[in-house]
Amino acid sequence: MCLSAFMAWKTNHAQGRVHEAKSYERRHWDEAHQRQASSLPLLIELSIFQHGSTGRSPFRNEKRPTDKKILLWTKRFRREEDIPPLLSVEVLKTAHNQLRIQICYLMIALTLLGCVTMVISGKLAAKREDTLLKINTEKKAMWRMERQKEQERMEGSKE
Repeated sequence: MCLSAFMAWKTNHAQGRVHEAKSYERRHWDEAHQRQASSLPLLIELSIFQHGSTGRSPFRNEKRPTDKKILLWTKRFRREEDIPPLLSVEVLKTAHNQLRIQICYLMIALTLLGCVTMVISGKLAAKREDTLLKINTEKKAMWRMERQKEQERMEGSKE
């Protein structure tokens, strides 16, 4: 849409009919041009990075030991000797993402296991009539007795 508006404006301008151009097309082109001008540096950076004129290769020569282990854990390769000397960055990113997903699944499973364990232990405590109220009252009674004994000792030592 923006390109067609620009071409219509350019054609009318070249033929000397600037005022005959539709105001909507000219206004639309001006708004699009202003939006594009504000994001132009970002577009230049992105195009330079995508076209590889930064001198960076899309392959990574040096694979860290963790990268090799991740590739093996995600079952991308069977053995460490099978890993080629050059790997695409996309292959490494995919392996990292798969490992992240596996770790998330593990965390979900451990959370569910913890919840089930807490429910079971709570039911067993309820059968034994081991409630928090009972435990707290016993603790407070024990603290009161200790405080009374300390006060008696302090009164006995004063006399």
